[in-house]
Amino acid sequence: MRLGPNIVQEARNWCDKRSLTDDVARIAQDAWEFVSLHSMSLSVDGARAVVTDGVVPIVVDTSTGDRILTVDEAHTDLVGQAAISPDGTRIAFRGWHDTIYILDIITETITDLLVRGVLPMSPVVFSRDGSWLAFGSTNNAYIYHSQLGELVVGPLVGHAGIVRSVAISPTNSYLASGSYNGDIRVWDVNSGYTVGTLLQGHEGEIVSVNYSPDGIYLASGSIDGTIRLWDPKRDKQCWDR
Repeated sequence: MRLGPNIVQEARNWCDKRSLTDDVARIAQDAWEFVSLHSMSLSVDGARAVVTDGVVPIVVDTSTGDRILTVDEAHTDLVGQAAISPDGTRIAFRGWHDTIYILDIITETITDLLVRGVLPMSPVVFSRDGSWLAFGSTNNAYIYHSQLGELVVGPLVGHAGIVRSVAISPTNSYLASGSYNGDIRVWDVNSGYTVGTLLQGHEGEIVSVNYSPDGIYLASGSIDGTIRLWDPKRDKQCWDR
């Protein structure tokens, strides 16, 4: 993962040492954005995206590729994951000292949520209506109100390993979380308890979970190279590749 960025950095240094033209140096600079992308999240209409390069979140216009906003590095620290709200007006990302930031793109105002155990690669996702923000930590998951900054539910305790992925169901009734040890849990948001049994089958950490539009099925992707489809209410696997 580090090889691409290192090569680009060497190319930039080579250009500087030989006093090459700005056009040549710009090629190396542009290449950096392709080899060091850590995550990307799209607004519902696809007009805006937030991407992270491992240091700062960048909001871009997807039709032109122009940057709309680059977050001040004073707020950031090894940003691995970031999310954009469905309406494209806010982004959420991990900042300094176990802090989750919610930034209003229009006003550039920031709300900070201090939560213990938030790691650089901790997952951050908005609910489909944009009202809630879910994220994982060392072995817990949380849901906060994305506008009020108030805790909705959490910590949701049960995973034996780091929580690497989270997803909120379309009705905001359930939260799915995938862990470093390959287990998936589904939580009832109202009670804070797990629903059914552990969903097991992957042989590596769960890097992605997401609900189908109707909320019936849950898809999961793992570092083991497989994708699986689950029916959480029946505690069964429906499909895998």
